[in-house]
Amino acid sequence: MPFELVERICQEVITSSFPFKIDTIRMSENGEAILNRDFLKIARYIRKQLPHTRIDLMSNFLSFDQELSDVLVRERLV
Repeated sequence: MPFELVERICQEVITSSFPFKIDTIRMSENGEAILNRDFLKIARYIRKQLPHTRIDLMSNFLSFDQELSDVLVRERLV
């Protein structure tokens, strides 16, 4: 999903007129979410805009490395 679409969705969700409470966002990209070139940018944006929302990541972890794992944990992105 392009970052611009994530921005639009988040902006709609955080408006007071949005009729539902968002408890969880599941990041998956019809496959491996971290292969999206904007993965960290998207995760950081969601965390900033929806700080109390749980972010789930569906992954097979084959593309993870130590650096990415450290960032995800340190910044509480998932």
